[in-house]
Amino acid sequence: MPINVLMTRTTDIYVGLSERAVYANTHKAVLFISYHLNAATALAKGYEDFTYPTLNNDTISGRDTYHGAVLPALRQLNQINRGKKVANFAVLRETNMPAVLVELGFITNAAEYDTIAGKANFELLAQTHAAAIKKTLMQLGKPNGPVCLDAGHGGRDPGAVANGHTEAAYVLRFTKRVKEILLGSKPTVEEKTKEPEVEIIKEVLKDMKLNNTTRKDIQALNNQAVKNGLFTKLIVNKAEWEKVKDSPNWADKYNAVPLEDMTDDDLKNKTLSYFLRKEIKNNG
Repeated sequence: MPINVLMTRTTDIYVGLSERAVYANTHKAVLFISYHLNAATALAKGYEDFTYPTLNNDTISGRDTYHGAVLPALRQLNQINRGKKVANFAVLRETNMPAVLVELGFITNAAEYDTIAGKANFELLAQTHAAAIKKTLMQLGKPNGPVCLDAGHGGRDPGAVANGHTEAAYVLRFTKRVKEILLGSKPTVEEKTKEPEVEIIKEVLKDMKLNNTTRKDIQALNNQAVKNGLFTKLIVNKAEWEKVKDSPNWADKYNAVPLEDMTDDDLKNKTLSYFLRKEIKNNG
């Protein structure tokens, strides 16, 4: 029998804190999990979770089970475990069932946000938290729930905002993915190509003129390639620049070849020639 999964919001709308608790109570949820991102300085990092300060055994044991179940993912992602904490948060105080507020990481730490938002890591965390919910429900003796999932903030309240990202958007996407997994969705698998950097090159170059490349074209190409991490495999030093610079027609070697007829190596070299031309112009 599948788990009965409730959500306090499924779109970008504002739901009051007390409304969230009332919703969970009215629908007789046996477990309440509220997802958030933390915010502080740019260097603050790590995972932590909260319960209301109580002596209720179900709340204490349920949180212990949940917290323990997510630790392997924290170790895999090199996230700091900031521990199990208590707080007088409304959604914890006003709910009638064991309730845990989860801070998945710091949105204000760009590196940590990039880690937990990356496609593979995002899926790892969603799978891990779904498994933690299942373990906690089993521990509570209610394997089929209902469990109420709460995506923090929303609507006029974006939550923490940093580096162009909002807490509300991330946790809604995360909460919806956890629900999908609890309802039986299979893990998402990132499609891999034999030479992913070649596909990036094709995407970047397909709409560009291969002849008479302007400085603007070169800059655009370079920016796109750097954005996609392409040049981690195409690093050259000053000596190599000079060697290529002195070779006949180095920058135009591949201009006469239609893009679709280029080999993978030709495509790499084509991109490298643009990169070299830009560097030589900028550096004399």
